[in-house]
Amino acid sequence: QKEIERSPHEPVPMQIRNKTESTWEAYIPAAAVVPGVLESYFESLGYPCYGGTLQYRAPYRVVVTEDQSKPVIEHRAPRGPVRGASVTVTALVKDNARVETVSVYYKRMPSHFEWLKVRMKPTAAGMYSAVLPLTSEGILYYFEAVDEHGNAANHPDFLKQTPYYAIGAWDPTQP
Repeated sequence: QKEIERSPHEPVPMQIRNKTESTWEAYIPAAAVVPGVLESYFESLGYPCYGGTLQYRAPYRVVVTEDQSKPVIEHRAPRGPVRGASVTVTALVKDNARVETVSVYYKRMPSHFEWLKVRMKPTAAGMYSAVLPLTSEGILYYFEAVDEHGNAANHPDFLKQTPYYAIGAWDPTQP
């Protein structure tokens, strides 16, 4: 007789939400949600063409914590024209928890270029910096910080102001 391995996951039955779209939903009981990491994955036992997501990828993870305070990011944009092959951007990040990552997203001008992500390096207490490539057409950029509890913030805050900083174009033939 084969012994069945018990999963550390508690099964939660799913109900069909929309047959046409083949969407399902489930409710996790509040008592099951405790501080730590809540892992979930999907498995279909009734359809032979579907398996569990654990066969193809790691479980989905959500950090459960009492801390709902997101990081605060401060940045001073370079004053005046910036010229050269690169520019160093810095940000001060404050949080009541340990900061996990600080990144800067940038894209070349004109704005149809894709956003690229650069992980910033700590330089001093709460300070982070990154070197971004610069062209005479200019760049757009913004910051993201994530703390150890999964709280994240972007700067500038798109609900309050233009959601990026700009380093403008310049004529490369002019000194």
